[in-house]
Amino acid sequence: MHPHNGEYDPNLSPVLNSAQCLTVALMAAPEMAWPIVRTTLTAQMLPLNLLGKIYDACATLDKAGQSPTVQAILDAIAEPEKEQLIDWRFGVPCLTVERVQDWAQTIRDHYTAQRFGATLAETAISLQTNQITVSEAVSVTQKAIESTTAGGIKTLAAKDYTANYLRYLETPSTSILTGIDTLDTYTGGLIPGDLNTIAGRPGGGKTDFALWIAAYIAGCRNTVLYVSMELSETEISERLFAAQGMINARALRDKSLSDSDKAKLGQTAHKLAQLPLHILDTPAQTAAGIEKAIMQTRPQVVFVDNLDLVRPVQRNTLRNYEIEEICHALKSIAKRNNCCIVALAQAARRNDIIGKPTLADLYGSSAIEHDSSFVLMLSPAANNPENSGSIDGLILKARRGRTGVVPLQADFAYHRWREVG
Repeated sequence: MHPHNGEYDPNLSPVLNSAQCLTVALMAAPEMAWPIVRTTLTAQMLPLNLLGKIYDACATLDKAGQSPTVQAILDAIAEPEKEQLIDWRFGVPCLTVERVQDWAQTIRDHYTAQRFGATLAETAISLQTNQITVSEAVSVTQKAIESTTAGGIKTLAAKDYTANYLRYLETPSTSILTGIDTLDTYTGGLIPGDLNTIAGRPGGGKTDFALWIAAYIAGCRNTVLYVSMELSETEISERLFAAQGMINARALRDKSLSDSDKAKLGQTAHKLAQLPLHILDTPAQTAAGIEKAIMQTRPQVVFVDNLDLVRPVQRNTLRNYEIEEICHALKSIAKRNNCCIVALAQAARRNDIIGKPTLADLYGSSAIEHDSSFVLMLSPAANNPENSGSIDGLILKARRGRTGVVPLQADFAYHRWREVG
């Protein structure tokens, strides 16, 4: 392992100032702190040799003047160690901001407590032997307290957060549009770090609508990852070819294509091949598996189809607790990877009787409503036959905008959607 070499502040405050800094805090501790470090590490933390690899990567980035973000560190680490970091235990990515923050705080607390205690003991001996005066002892103690509390909780004064916000306004907007103008106007679009939900009854068009939006976003040169735990790659391709090539989906499914349909196939394939749209169709994914795919493809937007099929890390007899765990995990993944996650969710069937669905009809857990920046519920439009394709997109929650109704028309034969009016 690497002892402290003078390149990092021993009180670890530079490490703890930013949640994105992955300079592991214990690497900044001097050699005297290693006995405490070794007793602090548990089976759930990284092995010491992997921490050494992280330290090497951080030191290299530091010398190059680069910020040690998650991706920067992974890029700087050799492939075998990188795989070990990501898949170290049970396939769960260990190299996360929250995990490193926990290490940082734990090691810092142990190390600073030891150092503070040693300083007080030395000061007391010096005072008793008349090597220093009382005022000097007080001064040394005050400096030790200041050093011990350095890097702790930091609040922002008004002049700081107002200046930060003005700088933020000068940066380009990161919002990604869905192509549905009213939805974008009401919600502000898809924002990196957000979890959003598209809900509806089984067979209500959630997957069709999500794929239509995914193709539009990818067509605007934004990388998209579509995680499907229900449809296969072939079924997803069928819908994409139908929607983007104006080819009847039944003809694709039955392979009964007309000459004009066959002529469209090549053009559509060329068009789709240019899209930065990735598909993961492995069933029963965990949140950790989804994050691994995100780390590999680096998308701006991720669609998870659907929330009810994501497998929890630990089974619970109450499904709403599992959904809550999954929602919190997806929200954290979106923030860590600076992407927007759009999860598809089931709605209860009780609105067949009582009318328009509400947030209470979300199947699973109130955590879906709580963690989502916006919730769009697809429901057959009133006074229209259910098979007419007339759909109301009910914006039931919009944290950055307002609620309302988005009138939509679905052409299920071609898996195409458009906004009405």
